[in-house]
Amino acid sequence: MAQAKKIIDDLQKDIKFKPQKIEGSYLDFVEFFPLRPITSKKQLHTALAIAERLMGALNQKMDKGMKVYLETLTDLISDYEGKMFEAPEVKGSEMLSYLMELKDFTQMDVSKELGGQPNVSKILNGERELNLRQIRELAKKFKVEPAVFI
Repeated sequence: MAQAKKIIDDLQKDIKFKPQKIEGSYLDFVEFFPLRPITSKKQLHTALAIAERLMGALNQKMDKGMKVYLETLTDLISDYEGKMFEAPEVKGSEMLSYLMELKDFTQMDVSKELGGQPNVSKILNGERELNLRQIRELAKKFKVEPAVFI
């Protein structure tokens, strides 16, 4: 503890920084569940439960400490989930096939956007890649962002 105090004192002198006090219950929450990178599913479940409870309190009056704690906790949750639950790479043709199935579309239903039914068949069979114009047209038709097909 003495080492931390010395480092903080040195930092305050060196960088001319006046620490900002966070009012309210911030430190109470930090003491209950410290803000540090989440490294396990158990920590994730605990963090999610806390975040859920705090989000439920958003309708009530939250002090600034609760808001800061919740914001930081959700960032930590997002970081962990981004590392642990990465979506697999999906080819544009696979996404097209999925969306066609979802919307119950036939190859003829998307042939206009892809330049004819033979092109649709080649794209779905992996013999041809989607080009930028086709991606834009498909994004409009399926009401999704173009990045879905990239």
